[in-house]
Amino acid sequence: MKIITLIALLFSFVCLNAEESPSRKSFSKQEFVQFLRPLLGQKINTKDFDVLIEKMPTEDFAENTSLENANIDELVISPQQRNFQVSLKLKSGERIAVSGQIEWLTNIPILLRPIGSGDIINLSDIGYQSFPVDQLSAMVVMDATDLVGKSSAHAIIKPGMPIERSVLKNPTIIKRGDMVDVVYRSQCLVVSAKGQATQDLACGDTGTFETQHDNSKQNVKKYLQKL
Repeated sequence: MKIITLIALLFSFVCLNAEESPSRKSFSKQEFVQFLRPLLGQKINTKDFDVLIEKMPTEDFAENTSLENANIDELVISPQQRNFQVSLKLKSGERIAVSGQIEWLTNIPILLRPIGSGDIINLSDIGYQSFPVDQLSAMVVMDATDLVGKSSAHAIIKPGMPIERSVLKNPTIIKRGDMVDVVYRSQCLVVSAKGQATQDLACGDTGTFETQHDNSKQNVKKYLQKL
């Protein structure tokens, strides 16, 4: 009987303390991002950026605490404007330390549909999307005009991704076996003949053509023609 009474007293004590203790809450990373974005936007040299929270408080705070009422004790941004540390003082007097990264973004052209080797990129196939500057190589196409009229050099180019120049090519305008007019020009002489392309060629390519004279299959000459 004494044991049962003791357990009942302990249970009542725990419940009483739980009712009297104030409710607590923690802040999410998204709440910190929303609070810090306008503050960082006033200090860095770009308006297009993301905030990545790396270190945030693990303790909980009073339920009625809000970041809107917080005061900035200290805000430190790295010289490269890529990292930050901030110290906040809440209305309750509690302090918070948060640190993270600043991702600079830039709008670049992306494809709105897959492009294969036989497709030609039109202006209607191009959109824009923001990507972190630090994740883009020097080979990424930054201007939509550099995409228009191009085709895929190898595999299908996926939509919605940065496009490097190495995956693009000018569309084929002469196919292997096509007969074309081959012209040689100098200051004093112009020579023209019918030539057969020995390979697929695009605008700007240098190709080899075979010409035939006097209907003799043995009399074959090769000309280089800059398209």
